[in-house]
Amino acid sequence: MGKSTNAGAHNAIGIEFQKHCALYLLFHNYSTLRSIQYFVCIEHHDDVLFCHEGQTGDIELINSYQSKKSSNPWGLSNDFYEVLAKMAGTGRDLTLDTAKKSVGYTHNLNFATNNSISMVIKKTKTTPSISYTVNDSNTIVSFGQLPLEIRDRITSKIKAYWKSDQGPLPHIDYITLRFVDLPRNSQNQLDMLKSGFIRLVNPEIADASAAVTMLLSLFREVETTLNNGSVSKLMDPSKRVHSDQINKALDIIDNQQKAYNLWRHEGKDLSKKLQIPIADGLSFGKAIADSFDLFKDKKQTEHRTILKYVEDNSFLFRKHFEEVECILELYEGYCAQKNSPLTPILLKAAITAAYIQIKETL
Repeated sequence: MGKSTNAGAHNAIGIEFQKHCALYLLFHNYSTLRSIQYFVCIEHHDDVLFCHEGQTGDIELINSYQSKKSSNPWGLSNDFYEVLAKMAGTGRDLTLDTAKKSVGYTHNLNFATNNSISMVIKKTKTTPSISYTVNDSNTIVSFGQLPLEIRDRITSKIKAYWKSDQGPLPHIDYITLRFVDLPRNSQNQLDMLKSGFIRLVNPEIADASAAVTMLLSLFREVETTLNNGSVSKLMDPSKRVHSDQINKALDIIDNQQKAYNLWRHEGKDLSKKLQIPIADGLSFGKAIADSFDLFKDKKQTEHRTILKYVEDNSFLFRKHFEEVECILELYEGYCAQKNSPLTPILLKAAITAAYIQIKETL
């Protein structure tokens, strides 16, 4: 197996770019990814891997990305050939990886960059030059789509890089060149990711910044986990961010958005019915948002008990015509049946959050 780091010539100026690129790809492919099981790896065989799983957990498809931030356009240079050669080596390593794969397993090897790729082979005065460009108007190009002369030039350079090692060469045909529309500045990249989240994932989100930050934290956690024995193995669960984790984070974000909307539209009435003093309004709103995390934490038995209570009493959702009245009856019923260790404010917030979460499952 190959080592985990596949740095390439431009890695020093793009330390955060690969994680931003992973989010960019997640958002732009979300309509497909949301309905399948997959996991993402960062700094594991390559910069970013999106691994699609079948029903039995076998890996069916891997989209591998060598993600490079660049201040200058790429061309037919040694830096470019080296990146593509290493990608071909990644293809070989993915094939040899002992993780269980489906019968029809395949992979794609993507070179993703935020600058144009201008490939030119100059000819004589009487013969026109051969050129091909990947940019914001021609964003995804497979190796097979390139002019024959450019394909031959790249193939010969990759062969020279690997010399007598023929293992990576069959994987040249799996290479794709991809332009990603991310700015050069890291903060500007984050701003574009926020707008991308709103446009492609959740148009109703109130705090896209919190959503992007939460997802990036998942990627950073696996990125900083050392590979076992300094060797990349797809079976290593510590290097995976699974789709269940991503969906859980997105569910929490979505529920927090619903809580925000409820508090914005019904906050005055809810405060009056639940007797939330004006001074506690901000902390009450935060406690509602925090409750969605606590419901998923197995150590938080009280919050999970509250969630189960609201689920068991969801028949009240059909009794009431006003949300505030329903939440109030749930709160009063819980207090009548149980002695909660939570403060009144936290208990009211947890009941409200549980109401929001369970209502979406009916």
